[in-house]
Amino acid sequence: MKIGYIRRNFFKVLSMTLLLSGIALSSWGIEKIKPDQRAVALINHFMKALKISDETQRETTVSQLLHKSMLGSDGRLSPSVKRYSYQKACDGVKFYDFPVRITEVHKGRVVTIGFKETAEKGRIDKYFVGKREGVAGRPAPLHIFWPEDGGKPKLVNIGSL
Repeated sequence: MKIGYIRRNFFKVLSMTLLLSGIALSSWGIEKIKPDQRAVALINHFMKALKISDETQRETTVSQLLHKSMLGSDGRLSPSVKRYSYQKACDGVKFYDFPVRITEVHKGRVVTIGFKETAEKGRIDKYFVGKREGVAGRPAPLHIFWPEDGGKPKLVNIGSL
């Protein structure tokens, strides 16, 4: 009898704790915001650039849309970005709507990205880009960096396409 009583009360307390925890955590959840048209234009420009057939022109155009922390001192894609994120984006662009269809935007927090001469403070938002009709899979997040000084937005994470 005592064990049954303890077990029932344990589960009541556990259930109440989980409920209260869930309520508290939901207040810390993701803040969804409306798409900023400057970011949508940037993403459309990026997606169009990925479709350029001339490899040198494509890389040069994409480089202009990325945050300086993704570039080498020569202003070109850093070797690791080119080998991984850039290549994945080039291969995956064919699966997404163009012009882009933004399915949702998650407001980010203020961070500092880069190192030494590329360090910059700003906010990073996630813009989710929808796939073409009939293509399976979830929308891909592209990260947009908004410089704190009010400069132009730049892409900082492109490897999810």
